[in-house]
Amino acid sequence: MSEQQLAIRREDAIQPAAEMRAATDCAGACAEIIKRTKIRIRGKDYIPVEGWQSLARANGCIPSVASVRREDDGYVAVAEVRRITDGTVLSSAEGFVGDDEDYWKDQPRFARRAMAQTRAISRVCASAFRFIVVLIDRGLETTPAEEIDGVVLGPHKARISDAAPAATTSSGGTAIVDAEFQLEPTPADGWPPAGTTEVIGPTTVVVRVKDGETRGKAWRAYFIDAQNGRECGTFDRTIGEGIADEAHFEQPVLLAIKPSVKREGSFELLGWRRAQ
Repeated sequence: MSEQQLAIRREDAIQPAAEMRAATDCAGACAEIIKRTKIRIRGKDYIPVEGWQSLARANGCIPSVASVRREDDGYVAVAEVRRITDGTVLSSAEGFVGDDEDYWKDQPRFARRAMAQTRAISRVCASAFRFIVVLIDRGLETTPAEEIDGVVLGPHKARISDAAPAATTSSGGTAIVDAEFQLEPTPADGWPPAGTTEVIGPTTVVVRVKDGETRGKAWRAYFIDAQNGRECGTFDRTIGEGIADEAHFEQPVLLAIKPSVKREGSFELLGWRRAQ
């Protein structure tokens, strides 16, 4: 074997080790933001789009949306991960929001298009950098949080205040909406609501939505997961839609609950207010 061939073989042998060292360095650099942005859903920890974007940036890459299109059964967005130095596309993936999804089927078109883009960005980053997540914490799930069935994590029905600053960028990091949302929480008069046995919080929450029908009557249930591991639910749309908005903007809230009379060990959400 010539010296040149030997040098090439040595270089090939060093490459995987160097890449793993770089991955370990990236895991160390991103550990704090990943752990701070992780969201607990049904007892497991998932990474939202902000965490996946940080992994891409730490690797010298940037995710972007290449296209969004309407299909017969929903919206499809295509996202790419590009290397910043030369623009090379390293990975691509699709994000989809279907017309059959319990929550999103009732939301306006802009919200469904935006959520498709968010899912695409999360997925393309996950496909490229999922292996780094296990170096940060083996307990982290590698499925993006936005893909969990029924979970509300994305821009949706929110009112834009007339007085909102025109150039403020939303906190989602995906440049979907360029205005500051002003949400209307449940009125605080009479807080906590009658019947309350416990107030949880301050805590951020994750909201899951489920539609169904019983004896010909349609219903919608909202399941709320608090960051401290507590869970509660409501069939009240005013309460459910309001807390879903707070979930999107990661606003700390107080939850007024009582034991459910229908299901032992469960709790009913009677109301909420934004934590001061």
